[in-house]
Amino acid sequence: MFLNNNELDISLNFNKLSRQLKQNTCNLLARLRSIHEDSLFIKEIFQQFPNYPTFANLRCGLWYYPSFHSTCYFKSTDGHVYHWHFSFSRLNLHVLKQALFSKKCLIVDSTRKGKIFPDSFLKTIPIWCCVFNRVLEYLKFKDLNKDLNGQLNNKLILNLNFVSENEKSQIENKIDEWVNEVLKSVKNGELNLNEFIELFDNKPLQCIYISKRTDLSTLQNINNNTNIENDFIPIILVSASDPDHLIKNKSWEYIQGAGDDHESWSLGLTPFLFWNNLNDLINCQTNEECEYLVKQLILKQSKNGKNDKMIQLNSIASLHCKNNNLNNNLNNNLNSLGNMIVKDSINVDNNKLNEELNILLNAIEIGKTNLFVGVYNNFSTFEELNNLFNDKNIFICCSEEENILQYSNGQVFPLIENKKKKRNFEDYLGIVLEYVKINLLKSKNIYILGKFGKNEEIILVIAILCSFYNLENVFVGEFKDRLDKQIIRKKLLFIQSFIYDVAPSRNLLKNLNRYFLS
Repeated sequence: MFLNNNELDISLNFNKLSRQLKQNTCNLLARLRSIHEDSLFIKEIFQQFPNYPTFANLRCGLWYYPSFHSTCYFKSTDGHVYHWHFSFSRLNLHVLKQALFSKKCLIVDSTRKGKIFPDSFLKTIPIWCCVFNRVLEYLKFKDLNKDLNGQLNNKLILNLNFVSENEKSQIENKIDEWVNEVLKSVKNGELNLNEFIELFDNKPLQCIYISKRTDLSTLQNINNNTNIENDFIPIILVSASDPDHLIKNKSWEYIQGAGDDHESWSLGLTPFLFWNNLNDLINCQTNEECEYLVKQLILKQSKNGKNDKMIQLNSIASLHCKNNNLNNNLNNNLNSLGNMIVKDSINVDNNKLNEELNILLNAIEIGKTNLFVGVYNNFSTFEELNNLFNDKNIFICCSEEENILQYSNGQVFPLIENKKKKRNFEDYLGIVLEYVKINLLKSKNIYILGKFGKNEEIILVIAILCSFYNLENVFVGEFKDRLDKQIIRKKLLFIQSFIYDVAPSRNLLKNLNRYFLS
């Protein structure tokens, strides 16, 4: 079949337009300017709700404002039609705790062209609210030994402007199943919700939706309406995207949901670097200039050995701590801990030492397992980190190093996943577990450290619990029961009873299952 000249011209023009469209959506400068423009709307919302705890829904939401109280991880895929899911690996208990404590919270996300709200807002979070409403009401006012049987009044509330009645009905049919799974985990001791039960006062969590189509004059009424706070706990969901934006804007084109899928366009730029260099980046004259600047910023950061820092909220106390206070006290804590370590070991107060160490590493112990999870971002070198440990405590760092680094009080392993080495974690896990076993047998505390304490670190702790602890999470030297996915999930639930904001990647969970179950 041959094309005539007119058809050939149309085909060529279409291909040219397709290439241009793809180039425009990958245009780094246009994306950064779009993000900045959307952030002005987020700033306006934050000013309307000044006392609300703010969360960026990973990963897209983190781009849209320079600072949040913390992050959360509600996946849109858990709300896709016919794939509705309540995730036990992403319980987001830190959000639940803050919402119950403050009686309110605000979450920011974005979505691509053609939509106003992401599915994470329309279904994933409402499902999460409904499940925990029912779970907490049942645990506080009902007998746990009885089945739920759908008797509670906390119904699923969805935005029916975007979700059909038919879809809502199908999701409702699955709610009790998820609720009973959570209750079973609590009853079996796999998940501890005592702190949440104490905070719960029978006010249900309920979503309120805000987008650029929302009449902002009504927001102050919502914020000042005491009846709302008396009746339920508002979970305000703010979509940064502008579905009505004029695409062509002077010399650049607006991209809705520009922060999404950053691996495909960011060249390694992070939200932290973006906001620290905002004016220089968005004032670039060309995309080529912008790309060059990003590469220079990343190179500079790499040479300085600095990592992005993310505020982590793991307890009610830390929710109300200013990050600046932590930084101001950091040197004092380092000096104090260093002085304690150089003393004769007979005179060292190990409890005091561990307390100081936990502050510096933002570390939390997983029950009574002698396993701690924390971050190493407060240290410029691993040598500096090593000097803070002694013969009672060792560290294991999940890093991007190419090889294992050995120190007198710990080791650094190349466990962080990347596109080139997606099985790094699986390849080195056996070596790490052997090192862990040797030190657990010596009754040492083991600190599992990483950049954020949410991903590789969590998977490693699951692997350790599955290898050397029994079903009650007591160290026995070797796990002798038959291991399966349910046990792996139970270990993750156990960890989430202590670290509320874990977010292990699906790829790492698959690696873990493959390592233990293949």
